[in-house]
Amino acid sequence: MTVNPMRSGSDAAIAACRAAVSAFPDEARFKYQLGRALGAAGKHAEASEWYERIADESYPAALADLGELYIAGKGVARDHARGFAMEEAAAEAGSVEGMYWLGVLHREGWGVAQDFAAARRFDHPGCAPSKTKTGSRSSPS
Repeated sequence: MTVNPMRSGSDAAIAACRAAVSAFPDEARFKYQLGRALGAAGKHAEASEWYERIADESYPAALADLGELYIAGKGVARDHARGFAMEEAAAEAGSVEGMYWLGVLHREGWGVAQDFAAARRFDHPGCAPSKTKTGSRSSPS
């Protein structure tokens, strides 16, 4: 059986991503993958730093993942309002995960006034969280 190093958060995945970022420093995708590898390894603070670097470039997946970190308080101080802003930007940039989290945030009233009608706008199968992406999809309780 082959193990996907990105799913395991292995040191090999982190090293490969660091090498890719070093070789191609302007490639946002490699910075995002480094953030993912770090997050999978539980290094959420460092992952958030990489996501922040490319959030300014409106990289949808990084915005969504950064929003999740703020919602859960992993590697950053829990800040539902900031998480909402990140997920909203991700959704506006086309991220289905950002849309999913907007539904959760509206439903729970995290970072925004609780609004079930707004939550339902995002409540359809296309907004379900990815089953292939690493990381937790549990509530930030």
